[in-house]
Amino acid sequence: MALVEEKNTDKPMDPQREELQSLVKKASGPISHYWPMKTFIHHNPLHGLEGLHFEEAIKEAEKIFRGDGYLQNKENRIYYKKGRITEEALNNALNEVSKDASISLGGKNVSHHEFLKTIFINGTGKVAKDASAAVFKSQSNQSELQSLIDALQNSQKINENKESLKDYANRERDELATKYTLAEWCEQSLGTKVRFQINNEVIKWVSGFLDEGHAHWSMPMREKSFYSNWKELALEDTSGSLSGIPDWRNKIKSLPDLPEDTISQCMSELSIPKDLWVGYFSLHLSQLAGWTGFLKWRSEQVKYEWQNAFPIDLTQYLAVRVFYEKEMIDLACRTKLDIPGTYNSIKDFLEKNSDGYGLYKDSQTRGLPEEIEDSMDLSIFDQDPLPINDLNQTAFSLVSKWEQVRNQQEIVVQALAVMHLAKYLNVTVQDIVKGGLTPLNTLIGWAEEFPESMHGPVWLKALESSFINGFVKRFSPNIENLKKIDSGEEKPLASRPFSQTLFCIDVRSENFRRKLEEIDDHETFGYAGFFGIPLCYQGFSDDYQTDQCPVLLIPNNLIIEKPRDDHAQTTQHFLERKKYGRDAHTLLHDLKENVITPYIMVEAIGWFFGFRLFGQTLHPKLFNKGLTWLKKPFKVPLGTSVIVDKKENTDVEKEGTIQTGFNLDEQTRFVENAIRILGFTTFSRLILLCGHASTSDNNPFESALDCGACGGNHGSANARALAVMANNPEVRKILAEKGLEIPADTHFLPAQHDTTTDEIAFFDLENLPATHQQDLSKLQRDLTEAGEMNSRERLTRMPDEPEFTGNFNALNRAKIRSMDWSQVRPEWGLSGHTAFIAGRRKLTQGMDLEGRTFLHSYDSSKDPEGNALEVIMTAPMIVGQWINMEHYFSTVDVNVYGAGSKAYHNVVGNVGVMFGTQSDLSIGLPFQTVMDGEKPYHEPMRLFVIIEAPRKMIDAIISKHEMLQELIGNQWLHIVSLDREDMEFYQRQPTSGWNHITR
Repeated sequence: MALVEEKNTDKPMDPQREELQSLVKKASGPISHYWPMKTFIHHNPLHGLEGLHFEEAIKEAEKIFRGDGYLQNKENRIYYKKGRITEEALNNALNEVSKDASISLGGKNVSHHEFLKTIFINGTGKVAKDASAAVFKSQSNQSELQSLIDALQNSQKINENKESLKDYANRERDELATKYTLAEWCEQSLGTKVRFQINNEVIKWVSGFLDEGHAHWSMPMREKSFYSNWKELALEDTSGSLSGIPDWRNKIKSLPDLPEDTISQCMSELSIPKDLWVGYFSLHLSQLAGWTGFLKWRSEQVKYEWQNAFPIDLTQYLAVRVFYEKEMIDLACRTKLDIPGTYNSIKDFLEKNSDGYGLYKDSQTRGLPEEIEDSMDLSIFDQDPLPINDLNQTAFSLVSKWEQVRNQQEIVVQALAVMHLAKYLNVTVQDIVKGGLTPLNTLIGWAEEFPESMHGPVWLKALESSFINGFVKRFSPNIENLKKIDSGEEKPLASRPFSQTLFCIDVRSENFRRKLEEIDDHETFGYAGFFGIPLCYQGFSDDYQTDQCPVLLIPNNLIIEKPRDDHAQTTQHFLERKKYGRDAHTLLHDLKENVITPYIMVEAIGWFFGFRLFGQTLHPKLFNKGLTWLKKPFKVPLGTSVIVDKKENTDVEKEGTIQTGFNLDEQTRFVENAIRILGFTTFSRLILLCGHASTSDNNPFESALDCGACGGNHGSANARALAVMANNPEVRKILAEKGLEIPADTHFLPAQHDTTTDEIAFFDLENLPATHQQDLSKLQRDLTEAGEMNSRERLTRMPDEPEFTGNFNALNRAKIRSMDWSQVRPEWGLSGHTAFIAGRRKLTQGMDLEGRTFLHSYDSSKDPEGNALEVIMTAPMIVGQWINMEHYFSTVDVNVYGAGSKAYHNVVGNVGVMFGTQSDLSIGLPFQTVMDGEKPYHEPMRLFVIIEAPRKMIDAIISKHEMLQELIGNQWLHIVSLDREDMEFYQRQPTSGWNHITR
């Protein structure tokens, strides 16, 4: 009893556990939320770092995630050569970093600005030290190079860059537990696979626990929580023993019952100082940022059924992870170095054996110079444990020689760089040598101050400046027309358009809108795809509800799809067929997953699956047509409607979830908001509310192509809801009292644009008055023609499409892409976007924006208080910024921030995709989404938000929202005002206010 009491006193008290929970929460700050695959949401992978300036956040992310934050310099140089980055823009960007200094080289005065421009366009000429000898031998003008080498022997800069064997140990002591975990240090320094083993173990447990119905055999006892489940099942797991961890079962048994206590215990045994815990936890969480991002999202969803059934959080995850690290680090360090695997023992080892360790590390990373290899027995590096005393003695005798060789290599490296620069500065090597060491040291110093790793921010500013300066010039003709209209010099046409269509602001709608407007008198508007209605949607016979709104919003209202009253008998048949289909699918799935039956199935019905294999591979359209024909007798067409009106005392409300339907005031507000924000001046007989979705086969990322404003779902539910509201006579009556009179013959019709096939599907046609049938027929013909024209334009951008000439059916070709199960790029999606425009349609009408611009309709003259603009800037604009940042980072580093190639993806747990059988969840966009072969298709730059509104109004809205101050002040996006007072463009700068952009 006394022993038990003593053991209990060693456990952290509740406040200590709460403190540890807060440390874990703080450590998870840099980790961005990751939504499950079925509602994949475009997000900024560095969302947790948006409190920092963009450039500082990238530096921090490079330390945590090891990812590149800027496009490679070689790609930027291609942009420059093609004129995509203008010389003026590059000069302006360099002005911000160049010094007011110059040097004289051979009688030529070279300014610091000219020097920087030279290395940006042509590179620094630096080569790796190990390659310097080979590059030296390949030079044709070795006499000139030798003269440079001789001149550099006494260079001050060379002496400053002298290497020491102690540098390895000194650097790693500083970076241990701050830049690298102990596991990473072991893997990088000792050649072990500790980090790899830890990741594999954690992925094995986490992927099994987080499965959402994908696995046929689910992990047992998941209801106990992740940590408790792991602690119990790990007793029977042999991986620990097979890895060499002694006394595995007893160690598991002796672990505390609470994950907080396990973390505290393991961190103490690893001897990591408590002031480093937060950063250390961040390093661990970033090792598998996809899984931990999903855990972070899931643990915060209080209504998420999978989380409530099987609880897990980041504290439980870390408890398992640091336990594996503690055990595997100790095993590796005792095996390789004969020391305990703790922070203190490793630092002590590095401090006492800095020369010997330096020799070892040099051999493992760069490879020892030949002169050193010839003077020692290399087998010493292959011994376990490492004979560090022998290495120290060897290093003591060779240190002087090693430093001399490395110093000479540094001289050759610098000489090659100077020769490279001389060529592009248009000076001779002889003139540089004659000039003496002072200008030579300055030249080398300038290059050292601005290595190629620092060029990214300057290139980015130059690319963005080139874009916006060229972009605003394209608006001049339309702006001149708007000036005439605003001044009354020219009156806009007041005729009633044949149709009006509300499209999503999505960049893929811009193309379609332009084509439709070219055909006839069709007026189009851009509105966020959820049509301003945050709702939860329950489709008839659907298994679950979906949130149809941006993830920034939480819906409080549920709308339900129900069969129409005159379809009672049809409904029964529909449900019966649905049940038979589900039973057949379940039976087939169970047979495939059973231990024995797959072998029987191969013999019995394996041939049946061959039809699909060959059909979808060789002729997907014909196969799909045949499949549709076979299914037709079993399909039951069912007419449905959405219930929008508020219902009292429903079963859903009794369960304490959300309200069913919307009351009259809410419906009126949504319709009024749409009319006022979009700036309607007249109403056509037919107003189409066109949501959007995307259809493709065998595509885990399909929801990323659906409507992001609808939570990664199809937008038809929102379109149907708004149509019912806008057609409601009671709503129209209230709006008329407010001065917004909708003509009695105006009918709102819901539809959905398939952005892959360019087909338009209509809904609730039963509600269309007979008087509008001819209007609908003409609109359908025009939409089909617009779809054909749009598909033809889109296909020309696809890298795997042949160059079609003459007449061909573009809609048919686009349809085939959606059916092809081998198609890795059914459409470009949102890739290529550059700008978000909130303004009148006449500002952009007739302009070919190449499907690269989000278009939100807005008329500031009808919004004097800025209420509508505030909604745009705090919801659609933020969603656009998330989309932009995901595309940006997926392009600059597709392996760290993106999802690599689709070809290697496997779906796991119905929550995401990973590479092969074990990897991190892929958190960003696939290679095929953002790249065209080896070159980027998406131009990675921060989003330009162009708002046709007074600067004062924009400033007032920003001042009200900390989120906007953070994003705009830290330059995560650019704000440009087209001021209605003078119709000129101004870009908002964090420090200097609004700067005029010449057009």
